Amino acid sequence: MKDTELDAAGISDQADRDAYRKASDLLRAQARTRGSGTAIRFMFPPSNRPYFEVLFAFITYVDDIVDVREHSVEIRDRRLAEWESAFSAAVKDEPLTEASSVDEEADNAIARAFVHLMRTWDLPLDEVPRWVQGQRNTLTATEYRTRADLQEFIDTVTLMPAMWANRLLGNESEEAAALCRHATTSFQMIDFLWDLREDLELGCLYLPLDSLAAAGLTRAELEARLRGGRFHPALRELLATEVRRIRKSFDLARSWPDLLPVASRTFIEWEFALNELRLVALEQDPVAHLAPGYRTPASFKARALGRTYHDIARAALGRKGYQW
Repeated sequence: MKDTELDAAGISDQADRDAYRKASDLLRAQARTRGSGTAIRFMFPPSNRPYFEVLFAFITYVDDIVDVREHSVEIRDRRLAEWESAFSAAVKDEPLTEASSVDEEADNAIARAFVHLMRTWDLPLDEVPRWVQGQRNTLTATEYRTRADLQEFIDTVTLMPAMWANRLLGNESEEAAALCRHATTSFQMIDFLWDLREDLELGCLYLPLDSLAAAGLTRAELEARLRGGRFHPALRELLATEVRRIRKSFDLARSWPDLLPVASRTFIEWEFALNELRLVALEQDPVAHLAPGYRTPASFKARALGRTYHDIARAALGRKGYQW
């Protein structure tokens, strides 16, 4: 994170600037671990980059606490509690004691920078404990009985940060919030279908059990069919039904970027473009990606990478570049 970006964002206090830089460094480390890059930061105006980096750092930092399955549920729950303690101290503006561990140093930096972000943008700090509790619930949740149960997870863990981002993007209207909800829900459900096999291998199912039952399947039968690469017509139709549901929500949300300031649209348009690549693939064949040994086609990866750098260039040119 550059001094010029911190200056453009109006972040002047030295301790806050140090916290933002630390959060930025942590985000880069997380990106390397996940095998992803941080170039998308250039889709945002310099004055917004520090805020989005801290938002993404916060989300991925807590996600990583929850997702390190080499650690027991008890250890991960304790780490969430430690971060909550740092967050509470930052909210109360309590002076920080010298960190006694790398984890504590990171907790303090993320908490301070995130509280500064929330206050700068007048975002609801009282929602953060609810979001963390939603993350805590995933430590033991392995399935969701009904669609309403799954939607509650999405509304808390996925949608809440998306609504904060919507505010940072520059539209607080009820219409923008509704479209953000449709988009976020569809993006998350695309992830769930795309990662169905991987999530099951980790012990988690993100399809409602009542939807499986309506298709004449149990979770055990679903897992057995995926292990054997046997895609019964009932499974294909179940996933095709989910894809049709996603497409409806996805298309309802298409006008969301149009409600945003011009300088803030690129990132959301990029999100739509990359998610539609996967959605179209699911529409063409909802089970192909679940076959044992499936590898994402090189052409798919090339299109995703090409779109990413196209949009980075377009943002740098003030959105004037060539059409995709």
